[in-house]
Amino acid sequence: MTMTTISLHPAKADTFFARHAWNELQTISPTVARLIDTIFRANGASLLTVALLSLAVCLGGFRKGERWAWAALWALPLWMALTVFFIATVKKQPGAGTPVPVISGSVLFVISASMLLLSGPRFFGKNPISVSEKQPNP
Repeated sequence: MTMTTISLHPAKADTFFARHAWNELQTISPTVARLIDTIFRANGASLLTVALLSLAVCLGGFRKGERWAWAALWALPLWMALTVFFIATVKKQPGAGTPVPVISGSVLFVISASMLLLSGPRFFGKNPISVSEKQPNP
């Protein structure tokens, strides 16, 4: 098994990948192309997993008014804020616009943090009543 590598000076690597199309990269270095493809697929699987877990928390504990669910959902705004920070601090090509994850992550951070803050009194008010306590026992 042979490994194909691209040895580029770090300063030249940015312009190399910016000037070449995906098909060219697959031809020049199939190993690098497979690595990039694998990373994108793994990130997609991670995003789907986070979405499903968040849905389970929202439809389960959060709807019932359980405090652990409210606290657990704070992981989402934290994740979005960290993503925005890390992507915004990466060195970009001159003239490159704002990356889409910085814009969407910022908007979703504001929405999710606002909704959690607004729902806080339901969980920590004078008489926090969970949905399960409101329902009569059959």
